[in-house]
Amino acid sequence: MSKLNLLLKELKQQKLELGYEINLPVSESCLNDTIKKIESLYRLELAKSFRRILKFCDGINFNGVFLYKCGSTYKTLQNILEANDGWHTYNDFSGHFFYAESDLYLFVQSIETGLFSYRPRDNFETVIFSTENDNLFFQIILECALGEDIESKYAN
Repeated sequence: MSKLNLLLKELKQQKLELGYEINLPVSESCLNDTIKKIESLYRLELAKSFRRILKFCDGINFNGVFLYKCGSTYKTLQNILEANDGWHTYNDFSGHFFYAESDLYLFVQSIETGLFSYRPRDNFETVIFSTENDNLFFQIILECALGEDIESKYAN
């Protein structure tokens, strides 16, 4: 079993222990529509690991980490298209595609290079960690949601 799957199962277990359930998986039609819109709007292929997560649960809201959703069912989470539309109203952010956020970090992909990174929310120009590996990038987001100190573990 992959590290990503193990982290998703751990997240599900922790939510259950607190009396919450994870979101249901996204529908195939919603995922396909979102993929097409992202390719059309941003000329970007939606990360394969993000697709895997959405097939497990449509977005995550845990420990102050918000991994955007694809569908419209869960009102406590922002849809990935709506979130990126909002972020792109600021010129500083227009070159990036946003997958998740927390009170401390923004988790993004460069539209130009495809490079994944996470950055301080209050100093976006600083890159704490970057990678070409989308699986590692989403692993870091899940570890952050599970309360791990990602800055000590992952820093360029």
